[in-house]
Amino acid sequence: MRLILPILTVVAALVALWYVAAVPMNIKGVLVEAERAGAEVTPPGAAERRDMSSFALVAQNGFAIPATWAQERPRLPAPHQV
Repeated sequence: MRLILPILTVVAALVALWYVAAVPMNIKGVLVEAERAGAEVTPPGAAERRDMSSFALVAQNGFAIPATWAQERPRLPAPHQV
């Protein structure tokens, strides 16, 4: 039992890091899908978003974070999608 807790802690940290990493990796695709569906995305054009960092896009479009974990064909699938 003494050895299981550190192992579970490391595994939980890796899974949490994986979920966090999936957000910036998938945000551009999610924003394209959201814009096509009629949602208001900041900045409004794909050309402006292309030149922005993924972290800036996440900060400006927080509503899209849950969609990054449920994308059909993500760049980085979330752990529950694997």
